[in-house]
Amino acid sequence: MLNVFKGLLLTPLTIACAHLNKSNVSNSQIKPVSFEYFDNRIVAPVTINGMGPFHMIFDTGGANMLMPDAVKKLKLETTDAGFGGGAGDKQIPMQTTKVKSYNVGDIEMLNQEFNVMDLSHIKKAFGFKHLDGIIGYEILLKYGVTIDYDNKLLIFDNLENFNPKGTKINFRIYGDKPVIPATIDGKETELLIDTGDRSSFTAFKKFSTKNKLSEYFEKNEVISGFGVGGPIPARLGKIPHLVFDKNIKLSNVAARLPLTKAGYFATSELGGSVGNGLLQDFLVSFNYKDKEMTLRPGLKKNGSYKFIPPLKL
Repeated sequence: MLNVFKGLLLTPLTIACAHLNKSNVSNSQIKPVSFEYFDNRIVAPVTINGMGPFHMIFDTGGANMLMPDAVKKLKLETTDAGFGGGAGDKQIPMQTTKVKSYNVGDIEMLNQEFNVMDLSHIKKAFGFKHLDGIIGYEILLKYGVTIDYDNKLLIFDNLENFNPKGTKINFRIYGDKPVIPATIDGKETELLIDTGDRSSFTAFKKFSTKNKLSEYFEKNEVISGFGVGGPIPARLGKIPHLVFDKNIKLSNVAARLPLTKAGYFATSELGGSVGNGLLQDFLVSFNYKDKEMTLRPGLKKNGSYKFIPPLKL
């Protein structure tokens, strides 16, 4: 989710509503969309109101969002919508806007509402050449989506016939985000699946404190990321045992323990979140209609789940 959680009037899990038009494209007509994989994030080309391409992060942990510069290029009107918060300690002003349509390859989304937030500080921190916003939740409600990290492809299918092969894991939707059952070092919890996150695994504060996970992390503090509200200081370490829904068992997973005092990482009751650093070892499919995530080992599976280099701000 790019360490970003949206909200209206300080309510972080309220999302902008969208009109989900019925698909008029058959599976055989939907061509895979090539994406850029930058800093462990999926950046897809998107056409909005016939203009573009705009460079949008495909984020299972996020709903429609546009940067102010993109709104200006598109000459869209905005409405104030309070403040939005995220992984950082602060909150920032937010607006909403509407677009007639946007296209990702062959698929089209009509009459879409977008949150508008200034993520220029994030763009600068990570060195993005282009970053115009976020897409994810609204598309996932309408289409089955497979992420092929090896070939850098987003593969879309109509949900009626979507049945990918592999290990299926049921999830629930928490706000606009998929959450799966899991155990961390034998402790039962739930984890957010977040393709907007560059890291392999993020341990959340409340769960880590309750279950004394801090012993797995180094004492030194680094800047592990940057989100709405500022940088994400953290300690790095490794989780000895991580199990998804009793089916996928992982060992010595590189992890971070954020040290923020406010924001989602500090306040959530979930155990943590799984990012692209780990997911990229799999072919990952999402079926929001049946609430299923399917995992298949990728061609370049390495199983190391290496640490993502800290930021130097």
